[in-house]
Amino acid sequence: MSVANILHMSTGDGESSYAKNSLLQETVICKTLPILKHTIKSLCNANVIFGQCFKIADLGCSSGKNTLLFASNIIDIVDEVCTENNGKPPQFEVCLNDLFRNDFNNIFQMLPDFYAKYRKEMSANPGFVSFLLFQVPEGIENNGLNIFMAKTSPHNVFEAYGNQFHTDFTKFLQMRSEEIVFGGCMVLAFIGRKTRDPTRDDLGCIWELLAHSLLDMLKEVKMFLKSTGDSNEPRHNHGKNTTNLITAVSESLLISHFGSSILERLFKKFEKHVTTHLANTKTRFYNVVISLS
Repeated sequence: MSVANILHMSTGDGESSYAKNSLLQETVICKTLPILKHTIKSLCNANVIFGQCFKIADLGCSSGKNTLLFASNIIDIVDEVCTENNGKPPQFEVCLNDLFRNDFNNIFQMLPDFYAKYRKEMSANPGFVSFLLFQVPEGIENNGLNIFMAKTSPHNVFEAYGNQFHTDFTKFLQMRSEEIVFGGCMVLAFIGRKTRDPTRDDLGCIWELLAHSLLDMLKEVKMFLKSTGDSNEPRHNHGKNTTNLITAVSESLLISHFGSSILERLFKKFEKHVTTHLANTKTRFYNVVISLS
């Protein structure tokens, strides 16, 4: 099944929802603000002022408060540019990513406060189909018990993921080049790594820990063991927070493969692995920001 048909962020506003577990993404948005401001200001000079309608396309998850934070930052920057150039602020049209199972209820509930802040006419149109989705490459059946590139993965798995990334990202840039209007721009921010080896990256370790959690459950089924003692374990905040974050972004994919009945036990085991890992390792995630015009 196509990733676009099943992928979406965890819905609602519960403990493991994307709305409650997107602080890391919010931090990235805030850190990219200087680049976003420079990019937008570069669109405007002494001879060119924004037209009557300024259109924004959010290619991200379009879930939770970060969606409106992104739009709010752009509106503030455009308003600042118009003030500096004695121009009239335009109307704004914001197009949100409409993955098939996206939950827009949370966003709609926040719109009244958003409108109250700006008191400007703004159209929120959840009908812009665009997202950076990488498909799972073919020919990686020999990846053993791994769910991603791991230390024990054979060479062809790394090559397959590399080729798939090249194909998908090239197509993504080609499609975006057709969508950007003359004189328009685009700012991309996505997670990266500090080394060429994906198995040494902190994010790669997280997926290996999730694979270990699935393996734990498989061993239990084979040995007919019952899970005990989970409810009496002390809660470790860092492990819990990381577990909620991964749940929020990967739950839909896991359900499509394994069903929903295993999720609670799976992520309890995942939390144990993450807590142990974070107790011994200082984890740091890296992000790449690119401004296109």
